[in-house]
Amino acid sequence: MKSALCYILLLLVLLLRSGRAETDFMSLTGLGEMFGRIDAGERVVSASYSDNAYGPENNDFTTCDPAEIDAILRAIKLIRIAHRVYEYRTDWYPSLQMKLSDGSVYELNFDWEWLRVDDVNYKLRAADEFWGTIDEISTNHHF
Repeated sequence: MKSALCYILLLLVLLLRSGRAETDFMSLTGLGEMFGRIDAGERVVSASYSDNAYGPENNDFTTCDPAEIDAILRAIKLIRIAHRVYEYRTDWYPSLQMKLSDGSVYELNFDWEWLRVDDVNYKLRAADEFWGTIDEISTNHHF
């Protein structure tokens, strides 16, 4: 009886740990380290976005505007992992690079509502806010 209870407790602990890992967008993307550097005083000096499109819908931009960079950072913080999925990403690989004042560069790649890390696919929550922010900034940079 006692060993059965220990086994159940062990399973619960493992489930809780794996659940946290799957919902932690920052850890899975490596952006937790970037935000740690920001919290320690580093600044993001530029953000470069590329949607890798070859045509009139190209939304590439680079911004050094602190307000735009702050909007991107706030939108990133809202993103969460909902759960693992079997769906695969499309061939569309948008890319966001954040350059910090110490010279560090962090890159983020994911496709709309999907993220793939180490061959595991995840469904995202709150990514719409991120893409809306990117669309708004890219509109400001078209001439």
